[in-house]
This record gives sequence, C-alpha cells and structure tokens, in this order.
Amino acid sequence: MFYDKYFSLNNEDAKDFMDEFIKAKLHDGKLFKFIMFNDNSDLNKIKLETLFNKSVWFSYYKYLNDPNEFTVNYKLKKVVSKTGVNPKSIKLMMETMNQVYDVCCFTYEVNDNMWEIYSNKHNGFCMVIDVIDTDRLFPIEYVNKKDIDCTKYIIDAYKENHAKISSFEGKAIRRMAILPYVYKDKKYMDIDFTKEKELRIINSSFDEGDGQLGDRVYPNIKDIKEYRGMQLSLEKCKMNLYGICIGENCSPESKLAIINFCNNYNIKLLTYEQLNAFNKL
Repeated sequence: MFYDKYFSLNNEDAKDFMDEFIKAKLHDGKLFKFIMFNDNSDLNKIKLETLFNKSVWFSYYKYLNDPNEFTVNYKLKKVVSKTGVNPKSIKLMMETMNQVYDVCCFTYEVNDNMWEIYSNKHNGFCMVIDVIDTDRLFPIEYVNKKDIDCTKYIIDAYKENHAKISSFEGKAIRRMAILPYVYKDKKYMDIDFTKEKELRIINSSFDEGDGQLGDRVYPNIKDIKEYRGMQLSLEKCKMNLYGICIGENCSPESKLAIINFCNNYNIKLLTYEQLNAFNKL
C-alpha cells in the first residue's frame, strides 16, 4: 500500500517518493476541481466569491459526500494495555484529532462521472489548475476502511510521545493524524469513489490563530461554532489558476460572471474538447 511505504521512509525520501508519485499522475502538471451550483443561491454566491478571490474551499470533513470520512477503527482496550493511557484520554485525543484539518479535493482526470456528480450534471464549472509544488498534496488510497485497523498506529503515536500527545510533531502522530483523511472507501452504496482519481490538500483550520476557530482545538469545536469550512488562496496551496470550463447547464448569470472574471484576469476559457484533451497529455 502506498502509505505503508511512504511512512516507512525517512523525511527526505518520503518527500521524494510522494513528489514522484504525484507528478506521474498529473497531465501537463494540471489538476482539476469541479464546482457545482444548485438551488441554494446563497451557497452559489459563496462559490463564485471563492473563485473570484482565486481561492478554493476547504471543508470540514462532515460536509464531504462520503459518510465514512474520518472513520477510524481501533481496539481501545489494546491501546490502553500497550500504553497505560487512560481510555478517556485516548477517546479525547481521537475526538480532538478529527477537528484539526479541513479538506480540499481535486482530481487528476477529467471524466463524465465528475461532471455528473461534482458539477451537478454540468450545472457548474471545472477549474484547471497549474501545480507549482506538490508538497501540500496527498493522493487518496482507495481501500475497504472497515479492514483498516489503526490500533498499532495509535500505540506508536503514544509511545513516540512518551504517552502524552500535546502536538502533532513526530512521524507516528503525523501518520495517525493524516491517514483518516487519505484512506477512502472504494465504494459507498452505488457510488464508485475510485473513479474520482482524487488528490487532496489537508489544511489545519487553527494555523492562523485569529480565524473563526481561534487557536484552541477541542472535541466538536467545529460543530459548536457551526463551522463548515474556509477559503484558502491558490497561492497558499502552491497553485495557479490556468483556466475554467463552464458547464453547459449553468445559468446565464453565472456564465456571464465567470466569463467576466476570466477576461479581467487573463484566465483561459476552455471548451469541453480543450478540457478533455488534458487527459491525453
């Protein structure tokens, strides 16, 4: 498995391994992000504002379309036995960990499935993005999450930190923090997630310290504060906006707004044919 090898390497080798893997997936150094419009005019406005800010939206995992996001299977009694840590402290750590990151999803392949699901049957648009640096990206590994036992990873994280975890420093705790966001079920009901060909950026909502969440993380803080996500500039993601392909079922108002934005900032307006051509590069 990809992440088994990734976390077995030292920092520099792991970075090179990740960089090589991701670059091999990209077509002409491009990633794609599909955005949908719907009947919620307020939400549609936020999506356009995010685009016009040359930003992308990072979502709290509960608002992603996979209900098994951040599912972590582990044997609590075994963790207690191997670490000596109080079970309440272990549960508190796990409930805190799932609040740390937000997620932004991209794909490295354009296909009909993405237009159908993630752009609401062509009522939306596709951003074509130049990747400047891959070091913020993580590939999704498609698995059967019920078969993934994270017990050992949690034990290793506690042992690495002498049974006290107060930060996310160290390889073992970083692995435990990241894996729930990069393992994804192959299927859910009739949805085949493997068709998404997904890469992600995971970003801490607490890094700035002066945002909606402040700098203190604790269980359910995002639910308590009714937090759904945040904008982050493409520049901070180490990306540039190359072009946009507008779905044929977009409203005339949305089409015009996107066209004006592209013309004002010299961003390419792409046809379906031009968009699909990236798959062949």
